[in-house]
Amino acid sequence: MKVEPQDQPAKELFADNCGACHTLAAAGTDGVVGPDLDDLLVTSGSNSAEQYDGIYSRVINAVTCGLGGRMPKGILLGEEAKEAAAFVAAKGDIGNTQHDLDAKRAYSAARSGLANFLVQLNRNTELWESCPA
Repeated sequence: MKVEPQDQPAKELFADNCGACHTLAAAGTDGVVGPDLDDLLVTSGSNSAEQYDGIYSRVINAVTCGLGGRMPKGILLGEEAKEAAAFVAAKGDIGNTQHDLDAKRAYSAARSGLANFLVQLNRNTELWESCPA
């Protein structure tokens, strides 16, 4: 996804500090630990100017204060935190079609199902034998 030149520093800030964990299409990141921010923050299916303040508040709070042990606090501070939060709030879910969103949600559901299966398999190594033939 093309990002305007004035947004490039914020995109790089997000990609360098957040992208390993979080997916955000506008930043070109495909994180594997934290939630997909395009899905999590833009619940209506498409981002809008009306949603900006709410998304910005959620992101700035998570970046500076952390999220209950799931996300460390202070990943970015001060102006860098504000810049990254503004980028996410403005660019989250931009450019995704409904088909893209459906495909991403299906993929996320499949990953969750696989993760659950692997947990069960690790707990019970004879899981294969317990399945009906």
